[in-house]
Amino acid sequence: MGTVNPSSGEPSEATPVVTAFLWDGQQVLMALRSADVSTFPGHWAGISGYLEGSDPAAWAVVEIEQETGLSRQQLTLRGAGEVLEAVDERSGRRFVVHPLLFSVAPASPVCPDWESQRLEWVPVDALVQHRLQPAVPRLFEAFESIWPPWSAERSIVADGMLTHRLLVEDRSLGAGELARAAGEEIVKLAEIFADEDFATLRKALRRVIEDLANVRPSMATPANLMTDMGGALDTAEDADDFRQWALGLLQRSRGAESRLAERVALRIPDQARVMTLGYSNTILQTLIHAARQLREVVVCEGRPLCEGRQFAERLLEAGVKVILITEAQAVQKMFDIDLVLLGADCVIPERGVINKVGSAGVALAAHQQRKPVWAVAESLKWVRQEDRDFSIVLEEGAAGEVWSDAPHGVSVLNVYFELVPQAWISELINEDSV
Repeated sequence: MGTVNPSSGEPSEATPVVTAFLWDGQQVLMALRSADVSTFPGHWAGISGYLEGSDPAAWAVVEIEQETGLSRQQLTLRGAGEVLEAVDERSGRRFVVHPLLFSVAPASPVCPDWESQRLEWVPVDALVQHRLQPAVPRLFEAFESIWPPWSAERSIVADGMLTHRLLVEDRSLGAGELARAAGEEIVKLAEIFADEDFATLRKALRRVIEDLANVRPSMATPANLMTDMGGALDTAEDADDFRQWALGLLQRSRGAESRLAERVALRIPDQARVMTLGYSNTILQTLIHAARQLREVVVCEGRPLCEGRQFAERLLEAGVKVILITEAQAVQKMFDIDLVLLGADCVIPERGVINKVGSAGVALAAHQQRKPVWAVAESLKWVRQEDRDFSIVLEEGAAGEVWSDAPHGVSVLNVYFELVPQAWISELINEDSV
């Protein structure tokens, strides 16, 4: 039976929370809770918050960024402890605590938000010897459950799996940015654990690379980049040698995208009216480079997440005249358009491109009205010759993104990507073809 809430006489439900301890190799970051928080003001705690969703480690990353300003790229998962139950004796509230340990670089600057009076780096012994007082309930047991840190091999694999989960759920990054985020994680792990035995490091990184290659089945980019990184790992002499190769791969990808955008921009006719859909970083860079020669850009907003609104804001900042429309208006608006520019999450030569759902409708409308459609994507997004049996997987998002309170009996479909047939595309363009 649950603890009784004194104010109601009813058993209280346990509230799940995450508590993250950040370790810089010598000290641990602790938070003195502010007077504005509803629970345990003036008490020492880890970086904590109510758990949203079912993945404590992933949610801890969100809490850490909000409460300290540290980004995911600065964090490495080093431990996860047994779940603990804590009770607020004054109110009777119960909490289910998920303890986690992350490492950060020494001297990482932190910026507290309103939930903390201050953040303070304290010696590990201050927690081991229970010297921080007053403390939230079971703070020291939570720390003891994640201390000492996992081994290098276990940490690398666990952190890679966390990255996989975060990228699977990400809806803000395009294919190139997502692949590079995966690559940056590999580089980070190679740097942090550079002093480990290289055979052990190579084995652990290989597992992470194989896992991240399959992070988004609708995108060829992560698989291609991870294949290249795996090749570099196989031939590297040591961790530093591999890291240099991996950094070179990331730099080439960024350079290819920038070079592609600049070259495509030069081909856009003067005073052109251009239509695009959603948010493509490559297309954004292209249109910014071409800003002075554009008459206007019509942006289809990219439902249900409406990434096109952010895209329109970025264009406006660059001085481009923007019209935002729903995809349903694309056919009607196409009569005024000179050129359609589409990004691509994956290019399948001789078959077409996979891109944000709605792209096929826009391309078909342009094709029927004999308006040119350019699909623009760096070569890393192209399915390679050895993978020409590439299986098209069209990912679906949560139904609640379309209709959060749909009545019983209504099935909501939320497909994210679709194939745009090559017959509807005038040109497939990469950095080597312009």
